[in-house]
Amino acid sequence: MGHARDQRGFHSALDKLATTKLSPQTRDEGHVVRQDLAGALDKVLQCRLAVVHAGAGYGKTSLLMQWLKTLRHQGVAAAWLTLEEDEGAPSVCLAHMFAALVRLGYIDPDPLAELGNLDEKMPVKSLAAAFINILNEKTEPLVVFLDEFNRAQTEDLCALFRILMRNLPRHVHFVVASRHRPEIDLENLRARDELLEISASELRFSKAEVAAFLASSGAQVNSQELHRLTDRTEGWPIALQMARLWLSGDGEKARLVSDFSGRTTDLTRYLTEQVLSALPDDVQDFLMQTSILDRLNGDAANAVTERRDGWQMLEHLYEHDLFLIPETEDGQWYRYHTLFLDFLRDRLQRYDADVIVNLHRRAADWMAGQGLTKQAINHAQKTGDHHLAARLLSEAGNWRLIMDGHIGLIRTAIAGLPENIIRAYLPLFLAKTFLLVKDGDIYGASMYFASVDKDPNWTVQEEIDYDVVEHILLDYADQPATIADVERLKSLQLKIQKNDHVMHAILADSLAAKFYEFGLFQQSLKACEDASARYRIMRSLYGEVFIRFIIAKSHLAQGRLDEAEHILLATEQELDARFGEGIDLGAQTSVYLAEVFVERGHMADGAARLHEALPIVEQSDGWYELYAAAYSAAAAIEWSTRGAQAALTVLDQARDVARIRRLDRLSLLADCQSVYYLFLGGRLSQLSEPEIKVYGDQLAAFVVQAAGPPPHRLVGMAAACLAMIDIARGAYHDALTLLESHARTAEDSGDIRQLVLLTLLISDAHATAGHMEAAVRALDKAVRYGLFSGIRRPYLDLGRRLKPVIDVMLAGHGAVSSDRYRNNFLRDLQRDVRRTEKRQGDDGPLLTLAAVEVLRELSRGLSNKEIALELDISPNTVKFRVKSLFAKLGVSNRADAARIYRERTFSSTPSSDSAMK
Repeated sequence: MGHARDQRGFHSALDKLATTKLSPQTRDEGHVVRQDLAGALDKVLQCRLAVVHAGAGYGKTSLLMQWLKTLRHQGVAAAWLTLEEDEGAPSVCLAHMFAALVRLGYIDPDPLAELGNLDEKMPVKSLAAAFINILNEKTEPLVVFLDEFNRAQTEDLCALFRILMRNLPRHVHFVVASRHRPEIDLENLRARDELLEISASELRFSKAEVAAFLASSGAQVNSQELHRLTDRTEGWPIALQMARLWLSGDGEKARLVSDFSGRTTDLTRYLTEQVLSALPDDVQDFLMQTSILDRLNGDAANAVTERRDGWQMLEHLYEHDLFLIPETEDGQWYRYHTLFLDFLRDRLQRYDADVIVNLHRRAADWMAGQGLTKQAINHAQKTGDHHLAARLLSEAGNWRLIMDGHIGLIRTAIAGLPENIIRAYLPLFLAKTFLLVKDGDIYGASMYFASVDKDPNWTVQEEIDYDVVEHILLDYADQPATIADVERLKSLQLKIQKNDHVMHAILADSLAAKFYEFGLFQQSLKACEDASARYRIMRSLYGEVFIRFIIAKSHLAQGRLDEAEHILLATEQELDARFGEGIDLGAQTSVYLAEVFVERGHMADGAARLHEALPIVEQSDGWYELYAAAYSAAAAIEWSTRGAQAALTVLDQARDVARIRRLDRLSLLADCQSVYYLFLGGRLSQLSEPEIKVYGDQLAAFVVQAAGPPPHRLVGMAAACLAMIDIARGAYHDALTLLESHARTAEDSGDIRQLVLLTLLISDAHATAGHMEAAVRALDKAVRYGLFSGIRRPYLDLGRRLKPVIDVMLAGHGAVSSDRYRNNFLRDLQRDVRRTEKRQGDDGPLLTLAAVEVLRELSRGLSNKEIALELDISPNTVKFRVKSLFAKLGVSNRADAARIYRERTFSSTPSSDSAMK
């Protein structure tokens, strides 16, 4: 009778326990099947232990419930036990596991009654031995789910589970859910491939799961809002549940998904009750104080909190899954979950304002000491102390950071400082000057720079910085270089410390550009090597790319097109890999590639490059060489496909840019090339004498001004165009004198690109004058100069005019011996010229420069009176020119005239008016 009473009492105890702990709480509402995690069940039945650990609200219990249901549906015995704080004693936990197995029907309760009362007073060894022995007698697979393990975890309980893991039969498997990683011999189990571990990263909902979860309650968001919500919650299930309740039935909130944050009332209450309140005060303080950091490590935490145990604290937070996410694989940097960070920062506002300011001040000083300039400035600005931000920015590199590719950092920092603070710190004043340059406002930069005079109280370094920025301004402002400028740069280099790589790189860059401008290519390339080496030390791809542009252009000028193209294509690939598409440097690289393609005669490839690049460079910071390459290539493409008038329209755009940017050389280049295409089209003779004089006087003045020594490379182009005017006038002797002189200069400098053009024009002058033998000798030289260089464009351009000379050479007549390579080149040239002629077709009526100016303003929708004001001419003159335009274009209204202008504008490029104004 006594044994029967004990057995009935035991059964009664099990029944009472089962009603509260031995089955999971049903959670059907908003249920989402985790398909990817459901597949892990196969691994559960192969491992000794599956551990699911993550912070509060990550859906650990929901996942275990799905696994439990699936296993039971498959006929696998699966027991459930929800642990509580009072089950830290191993004997109690074992007793409750016995109860779970009895309730499941996996074991018979009768043998257990012989053990007496199942409570904490029973010896652990006896219970553990009984548990292991009873399960050893079974053979069917068993899965034991232990939820909320963190509540009961003690050192003794972990020791018990290590024993069980080593001694239980292989058909017994455990699934443990905990808010932090339990210490139950996980690494040993992992080494034996007997562990399945699922953490917060795997428990986060995917975008598809977020969509299904929201849809289950009728909350509807569009694709963009869904993406934003997924990003903000980082797939945190409890946050998504709060968001679902927040969004449900409220269309306005659905349109303001970004408003959902860690400060949202329900989520704040949850985090306060479920997370923060359970933590010791010092941990709460640590979380709050370090929440000012976007990313943190132990040293940063120590600096901000003035503690010494920052690394240990982070390790503790991470091990306990307290929303700390590794930013790097080596565990050196962490960040808080986005919404948890919102919550912490909201709670931080309850601190005294001075406390928060000091936290940011300490963070700013520490970040600056680590070279984390962006973060340091950000924290300094949050203190409200402009002098602190200015000092840190000045010490971090100030305007030099722009040359290192940190223009966004400088722009943001400068924008947050008052003008009086900027002027109080010379490095920042120079930075703002440089920003105006990078924005394309060269004139504004020059005026701003001129507003400060040299101060005798400046340090030597400040004086050097001032002089260097002055040189940069001169480079961008397109002031023609002189040998004196070169000597000043060399002198300035001697004043700079050897390890000041930024300064040396900038000056070497400037020297390289000036040497290139003079046609001194070897000196230019040597300066490029110096600058590139400095930029590599600085790890500044941004700075090095500009050096590569100069190298590529030097190769191009020397007829080494393959090398130029290789450098630019490699640069393009590196920029794409590092920065992605759409950056200014990418567009600038495309411009120089277009120039190379056009020189090869590959007009379609050049047009494709310019289609997207030219609008970008028109609106960003540009300089003479960049615009010269862009508009020269664009005009060449238009000439080859549509004729002279289309090329002239592109050059009109170049003049607009030259006027806005105050680039006199670009305007001069546009004049040179206008003469060039009028000459190619046989239309120079159609211009009036005053128009010819406008071109000729400007070009002649420049040739005299910049003749050197050494002469500027543009002098050779200007001289060639003056010679074209002479040829059109019949002044062949004058043309030849000019051409031969500059051809010798180009040959001496190794400027093959210019030498080919000048020699072809010498041939043209002789041929036009009727001196065929001399024309043949000159053409033979021109072909030999460029035969294996890859240069093609000048031959294609002048091929039509030189057709009689080519015919004589191919017929075997003339003063030169036959050459198979030369003749094959000329035959290919004749074929390509015929194709060009077919593409060009009817070039339409020739418009004077004055007429084109009126047509451009008319296409902008301006009235006659407005055009008169814009061009500074009388309304009657405008009226006369409009009437003349209508007659030449064959139209009767302004709309049709504007349409024709737009059609003749370079097809790959938006009008300069829309791009620049």
